[in-house]
Amino acid sequence: DLSAMFGPKTRLLMFALTSGTTNYSKFIPVTEEFFQEYRRGWNMWGVRTYLDHPDLLSKKTIQLSSDWRQFFTEGGTPCGNISGLAAATAPRISNPIFILPRSLIQISHTASKQYTALRLSLPSSRVGIIITANPSTLVEFARVADRRREELIRDIFDGTLSSDLEISDTLRQSLQSHHNRPDRQRARELEEMIETSGKLLPRDFWPNMSVLAVWTGGSVGAYLPRLQEYYGDTAFRDHGLSASEGRMTVPLQDSTSAGVADFVHHYLEFIPEEEHGTASPTVLGGHELEIGKNYFILLTTSSGLYRYDIQDVVRCVDFEGEAPVLEFLNKGSHISSVTGEKLSEFQVVSAVKDAFAKLAIPMEHFTMAPVFGDPPGYVLLVEKGCGDQVGERLAACVDRGISELNCEYADRLETGRLRPLSVVHIERGQT
Repeated sequence: DLSAMFGPKTRLLMFALTSGTTNYSKFIPVTEEFFQEYRRGWNMWGVRTYLDHPDLLSKKTIQLSSDWRQFFTEGGTPCGNISGLAAATAPRISNPIFILPRSLIQISHTASKQYTALRLSLPSSRVGIIITANPSTLVEFARVADRRREELIRDIFDGTLSSDLEISDTLRQSLQSHHNRPDRQRARELEEMIETSGKLLPRDFWPNMSVLAVWTGGSVGAYLPRLQEYYGDTAFRDHGLSASEGRMTVPLQDSTSAGVADFVHHYLEFIPEEEHGTASPTVLGGHELEIGKNYFILLTTSSGLYRYDIQDVVRCVDFEGEAPVLEFLNKGSHISSVTGEKLSEFQVVSAVKDAFAKLAIPMEHFTMAPVFGDPPGYVLLVEKGCGDQVGERLAACVDRGISELNCEYADRLETGRLRPLSVVHIERGQT
């Protein structure tokens, strides 16, 4: 009942999905007012980015978003990704800038969506900026281009879209006008790139790339060197600290995750890191922060969140007037987020406990830890003698359990941004 949370004239557009701390996905109400605030925040970011990179006005933009209508509630309200709603409702005047059709977000199969995005954007060499949240998405995007280079070139040469993709007939029909003209000259150019370097990488087929708009703070910063390897010497422009719950910062320059607190659209309060979790912590306004100190954010928004502890730790690095400039450091205690999966201790314990029960393994001490790599992943440390013969089955069972509890973790596994869990047996007493 919306009247319990909002006024009688409030219009609910959708529910944004995000990982829950303890159980299943959270459903964040996206009201008309909240959505307009969301768009204005992006406009602030975009205007400053384009002012700093005016060449982007003569280049194409690729925006990779997820569907805002993944499913519907019993009452008919769409549930999905708010960035998809923004893409679907963008002003038509912006159509010449964005190279991908709006209907692309409707492709639910990740591999098919990535291939189609490449198929529709590769004919142009004038791509100047790619916008997506997680840098690991762009790592996989580049790898798909090289791994499926022969198929892509064949489709471009013939003016087709591979029949092997998991795309509905209706959607395939709507995409036809975007790929039905053979481009044999571009196909030959791409073949020459492969003959020269032995690979097909964005740094070669999009040589005019100026900006990669991705998160750069916290643990995802580990991906940036790999992005430079694939995409060349481009600028990195952080989106700012944002989530389904709201936008908290707007970066105003390249090569930093620090941004001005978005006090225009939300009300932000802060708890000193050392006081978080105490009975009566100090709660500060943005103007009361001290440069060099760390804080947890409390978020109040027009979508119904009131003093919501989003569990993000930030550092105050500067001020713009009285507005603090904040740098994202990490999620708070008992939460791990290597690629944005926001995996909680509760979810891990629940999934491991259920997996031990399903495989009839006596419950023992265990530790689950992130492991950086390419891609990163998690390792489950258990003592020798505890399920030694079912390591792979145990890992698969835990992965399934976590995926059922955490939609972000499931998505990262499906898209290859996290590798499957591995089980390592260690000496007793070492966990």
